[in-house]
Amino acid sequence: MANNLGDCVELVGRITEEEKPDYLASADLAVFPSKSGESFGIVLVEAIASGAGVTLGGDNPGYRSVLSESPESLVDPVNKQEFADRIDLLLSDTSLAKFIGDKQRQQITKYDVAVVGQQLVVLYDREIALRKKNGNNEVI
Repeated sequence: MANNLGDCVELVGRITEEEKPDYLASADLAVFPSKSGESFGIVLVEAIASGAGVTLGGDNPGYRSVLSESPESLVDPVNKQEFADRIDLLLSDTSLAKFIGDKQRQQITKYDVAVVGQQLVVLYDREIALRKKNGNNEVI
């Protein structure tokens, strides 16, 4: 492997959805350098929830929506040096990595199905009540 990373980096190729949680859980650092195209950072939530030590993402709107409370977890994906420096910092400073990882795990509780599910029920109930009040219960 280039740059002598074979002892610490494993390129496994495509994995199944069933395999994904175990791979993410085994990662000290889960890195997602996407520049755009992420309407929501579900992969970040998956990585954090699976137990990755720290999740680092490219600073795009979707990833920012998940990691906004951990700005140190967002890096300009075009700036390769900044990305490399942040990876190096998080792999070498275990106290900082633990602090950020713990913070991330606390923050993603808002994406728990019990929380999101209840929010959806409230939205649906509100919409149904509004339609009944207006005499319109047709499906749009």
